[in-house]
Amino acid sequence: MERCNARNLILSAAREPRHHRVQEGLVVEALTHRYKHPDPSGTRVLARWPVAAQVQRHAWDMFPDKLVDLGGRPLTVAAIDYLPYSVMEFSGQQGVDDGTEFRLLRELARKLNCTWRKELDPDNLWGEVEEDGTGNGIAGLVSEDRAEIGFSAMYLWHSVYRFVDFTYPHAVTGVTCLVPRPRLLPAWRVPVLPLSGQSWAGVVASLAVTAVALHGVAKATDECLGIATPGRFNTFTDCALRTVGLLVLQIPREDFRNFPIRHLTLWLGFMYLLISSSYNAGLSSVLTLPRYAPPVDTVPDLARSGTLWVANHEAWVTSIVDAEDPDLQTVAGNFRVFNDSILEQKSDESQVAFSIERLYGGNFAVGDYIRPAAVGRYRLMGQDLYRTYCTTVVRKGSPYARRWNRLVLAVLGAGLWRHWEGEVARRFMSHQVQLAVATSARRASEGPRRLRPEHVGGALLFLALGLALSSLCLLLELLYHCVPPLLARGSKSPPRSAIHIKSSHISHLGGSRKNRR
Repeated sequence: MERCNARNLILSAAREPRHHRVQEGLVVEALTHRYKHPDPSGTRVLARWPVAAQVQRHAWDMFPDKLVDLGGRPLTVAAIDYLPYSVMEFSGQQGVDDGTEFRLLRELARKLNCTWRKELDPDNLWGEVEEDGTGNGIAGLVSEDRAEIGFSAMYLWHSVYRFVDFTYPHAVTGVTCLVPRPRLLPAWRVPVLPLSGQSWAGVVASLAVTAVALHGVAKATDECLGIATPGRFNTFTDCALRTVGLLVLQIPREDFRNFPIRHLTLWLGFMYLLISSSYNAGLSSVLTLPRYAPPVDTVPDLARSGTLWVANHEAWVTSIVDAEDPDLQTVAGNFRVFNDSILEQKSDESQVAFSIERLYGGNFAVGDYIRPAAVGRYRLMGQDLYRTYCTTVVRKGSPYARRWNRLVLAVLGAGLWRHWEGEVARRFMSHQVQLAVATSARRASEGPRRLRPEHVGGALLFLALGLALSSLCLLLELLYHCVPPLLARGSKSPPRSAIHIKSSHISHLGGSRKNRR
């Protein structure tokens, strides 16, 4: 249920209306409050007429516009320091009160002849509103009637609209992220980088099909045509090894009398020549130009990467919390809130993404917790997480809403908003940071590079793996071929008593022979 501001309702007349007697008789007065400085709670007389006379309502204005001249009445404003919308403190100077939305407020104050005072809750930033209408931050101050107008990049949040009103939006903004730059791929992956994962899968599949085809053709020609290839293609293992040899352009040099095998190996050699040439070309490119991990450029990329994105308030994720898109749901689940000191530390680690705002005039609202020296280690996403309207919050039924809406239309129609944004950005925002963020997605070409030892690390790793596997296979073959005969020979050896008998018998025979001599 939406909240209603009781102070803006039209109430009935008092039980005992103010009256006094004059010479003509009883006189009735219509009163209203002044609504202006220095006594906004005071009253003023709208009309006075005798009771006996007929009231001529057309002779006086029953509902006058009290905002024509507020006589310097102060408006209570809720805001935070958030460039370029509102700047209250800059370089140690207090009371700056500049920014695009403060300039809107200044124009409104000039038209209504009023001033403003600030009601601040900087610890809670944009704030939140509870079910009973109480809250904190900008939204809570307006909801509790402690402030009449609240701004500083307020978005169209449904949870807040139940307790406050939104004015006409004055800007379209996009929320995106500064993500860590893609890292160089490790050097051990150099041998596998020339081909994509799908290409490698195709190569492995072709090797398997080729080995089966060689074995099948050899069997078929031997059984059906009686043409045998003794010692070659007789087993599937031999066919698999010869297929790998074809992949590395090791064509068999034997003179095949088996014509089907000869033609098959010829066309297979031609196919693997093309594959090897493609691999060599890709390897030359990898060794010449650096290869990086895929960049995070879209919302699906951010969801698949599992990268955490952080900010200093939950308002950054409120607009997509209830999104039905699976990628946005994943991204919303990866959002974390930290205070400014922790965020400043994380900006140097390059492990998380930071939410920033892409402004209407092409600038970027970058939090102060992102150090200027750390911006170069991040990259701007090409796609926004979401786009929304930037508006102002006022109390329910606020009389200022209509005047503010007229002012917004006039400012947008004159193109002042873009002009104000440019002025505020040039005066208060770092040009170096803005340029670094705008050009972060474009990396200058590094050109060719010299080969270094780590470039052949992957090949050496594969060589070590091959030597280890071959040594293991040799050991297994030795165990397979040598251990069983030894065990069989040990099981067939004569008993110990028989050995003694034979030895004594041999010695006896030797003694008898000597005697004979």
